[in-house]
Amino acid sequence: MAGYNLQQLSEVTGIPRSTVAYYRDKYRQYFNMKGKGRNRRYLEPTEEVLLLIAELSADNKSQQEIEEALQEQFQQIHDIEEIRQDSRGTGQQLEKSLAIITESLQVMAEQKKEIEDLKDRVRQLEKKALEEEKQEAPERKNFFQRLLGK
Repeated sequence: MAGYNLQQLSEVTGIPRSTVAYYRDKYRQYFNMKGKGRNRRYLEPTEEVLLLIAELSADNKSQQEIEEALQEQFQQIHDIEEIRQDSRGTGQQLEKSLAIITESLQVMAEQKKEIEDLKDRVRQLEKKALEEEKQEAPERKNFFQRLLGK
């Protein structure tokens, strides 16, 4: 996996590991990270973020001033992290929605088959009723047959 782990990041920047972890926890949204736990890797431009935080901290800048500087220079990392968080939730919502849609389509297919079966049954009953009606009713003469007596 590309990127640095926490120890490597400390070595590359010259910032103590504990300080790197402290900055990461304090300014998490500006760190471009991938993975969890021991597999977590810090991707570009995390080095620059750390160096800027260290420089501003050495100049006794407040947390708010540091965050403003980070936001100005590294807003895209923050935006990417928000997108990642949104996409995780969206993916789960999509999976649930897809499962509901699939289930609904199965129910609809069963209902469609049942409707077709019922239509066939109605046609059969109508046909049977017409046949019985013909058998029960005597043949009826039309007007001219009755008039002429045939």
